[in-house]
Amino acid sequence: MGKPSWTKGVVAQLPKTGFAPGRFTPLPPRPARVAFADTGLWLEIPRLGVMAPIVGVPTDTPDAVTWLYDQVGYLQSTTFPTWKGHTVLTAHNYLPTGAPGPFAALNQLRWGDIVRIHFGGQVYEYEVRRAAVVASDAVWVFKAPSSRGTWLTLITCRNFDERTGEYRFRVAVQAVLMRVYPAP
Repeated sequence: MGKPSWTKGVVAQLPKTGFAPGRFTPLPPRPARVAFADTGLWLEIPRLGVMAPIVGVPTDTPDAVTWLYDQVGYLQSTTFPTWKGHTVLTAHNYLPTGAPGPFAALNQLRWGDIVRIHFGGQVYEYEVRRAAVVASDAVWVFKAPSSRGTWLTLITCRNFDERTGEYRFRVAVQAVLMRVYPAP
């Protein structure tokens, strides 16, 4: 995993969030400088059967997403999840074990699909408004589609190239907050 260039709010390339499908990729131990913040948040994507914890990923450590495994990472240079503004979450499409990760089927989301964030006894329900396969330098995904509302963007890798050992594209799904209600 190379170092993506999204640090301190300056984004030139989307995070690299996947390993070779079906192949074990050995990783060094997570360095002490890579510490994920416990947010108390959970992401749920009913259509995909995803339910995963959200951790804070420091943006001053570009390779931090390497050690996410089955967690979802909130990029801390974006708005805190559920707050008014624009939040970016990322997760692996394939894990270092070669097995599918939390966002392996992210490209299947369509307009109107539901994405939920669970936090503090509340459920924040978003509806998908845009889903696209984009170039790794398509930094527009770090901007909310509108200055109004509370937006969420989900990002993962797509189309692994065996020749280069890299992913050619990213999947970006943008959703807008529609409802907030007490957790059942």
